Amino acid sequence: MEMIPLELTLENFRSYRGPETVNFSGLRRVCIIGQNGSGKSTLIAAMLWALFGKSNLNTSELIRTGAKSTRVELLFSAEQDKYRVIRIAKRRKSSASTQASLARLTDHGEEPLEDGVKSVNTTIERILGMDYYGFTSASILLQGNADRFSSMAPAERKEFLAEILGLSLCDE
Repeated sequence: MEMIPLELTLENFRSYRGPETVNFSGLRRVCIIGQNGSGKSTLIAAMLWALFGKSNLNTSELIRTGAKSTRVELLFSAEQDKYRVIRIAKRRKSSASTQASLARLTDHGEEPLEDGVKSVNTTIERILGMDYYGFTSASILLQGNADRFSSMAPAERKEFLAEILGLSLCDE
């Protein structure tokens, strides 16, 4: 399944104060270039958090310093449909609470599909045909992992590809 990001809006997400919107509409490939610390990785992290609610940081660390909450909205297409996923995290004393919603965009507006973190996660995994780990392995070269696939032994590559493609391999 091909997921195409169309628009990403960040508000108080890590280094972004916002709201800041990045429009990807009409672009087939995107290369994010900038100086160290300019927020390149944060854009990828925001997309992943919007889609899967997962990050390599605690949720409270995603909220910009000094802010009470963060909001990330991702408009994307998969197959012939367009979707809008919104995730909000609110800072609490020692942690953060998270909300999520998912809607399908139609010619007549938005059709709400899910409301709640678990149901949004499950539906997005179904739409994309993979979970966070499969998605990141299949489509994103994360910092520090550029040579991961090339350094694998042939058997590891076979297992890795089977996992991210959702294939059940049968050896003769």
